Amino acid sequence: MRERFTIILLILVAVLPVKAQDNPFGIDNECFALYEKAENLIDTPSFKNANAALLAKAKEKGDKKAETLYYVTALKYLTHQSPTPENDAEVDAARETLKRVSKEYGFSQYYYYSYNMSQIYYYNSDRIERTVELAKEMQGNALKEGDEYGVWSADKFLAQLYIEQHDYVFAKPYILRALDLYSHATSEALQRQSPTRLYCDLADTYPIGSDSVRINVMKALNNSKQHLDTIRCDYYLARLYALDGRRSEYARMRDKVVNDPQFDRMWAHGRLFFSLVDSVFDGSIDKREEEIFALSIRGGKGHRQHLRIPRL
Repeated sequence: MRERFTIILLILVAVLPVKAQDNPFGIDNECFALYEKAENLIDTPSFKNANAALLAKAKEKGDKKAETLYYVTALKYLTHQSPTPENDAEVDAARETLKRVSKEYGFSQYYYYSYNMSQIYYYNSDRIERTVELAKEMQGNALKEGDEYGVWSADKFLAQLYIEQHDYVFAKPYILRALDLYSHATSEALQRQSPTRLYCDLADTYPIGSDSVRINVMKALNNSKQHLDTIRCDYYLARLYALDGRRSEYARMRDKVVNDPQFDRMWAHGRLFFSLVDSVFDGSIDKREEEIFALSIRGGKGHRQHLRIPRL
């Protein structure tokens, strides 16, 4: 079984700095309450009725964005189901519906989000060719439409896909183009994104301990926009402190990172990595552990992918 991995696309989807918001989508409040209810029930038998209530209220209120969110959650529900030929067909049909509705109503971010959800569904069932096919289709459509947000989203996904496969050569061009798009962004949707994950991924394309790694980690830190950005940067800083032999700084950063509630979701093998680093400092690492350490020094990934809905 191919190793599953986590791409927390909060960089893609967290379009505002993280803070408490009563209705971050800006939709009708009654619709938002129904949306939240449907989201909370998405893995239960009650979801379909809850989502149907959202659609009915959205139409009653004439809220096109709330109506679009109905189709978003409908697709999300299907991507949470076990992969079967029948469910594949439903996922593909729901994606096409969401693409059509989001384009008709002028919410292009959800057009590309439909691809993101589908890509994750296929990747998490080890169908890499289908995943890449959808990513390329998404990229082609974005280039055709001249949609910088869509191109950025596709490049970012492909970059992270190759990074998780430890194929840094193929990942690097996508990372560089995504960062270039971000630096020249004209759309508010793209300007609100965070480039932190991209800078961290770019750091991983360079030899461990090189100046380029350090430069990009600092760029990632300086461009952080949300809590998860900071935790990601702290994790990379802990690795750099370990490589430099700066034990006290490493230990301080390690404790900060591992005590964060999001840590285990972000790095499936992160605790193993820190355990191996501690063994190096203690002089107790053996040959087998040393080999594992060499593999884990780049970050220790390995969960399923997860997405949250873009609040654009």
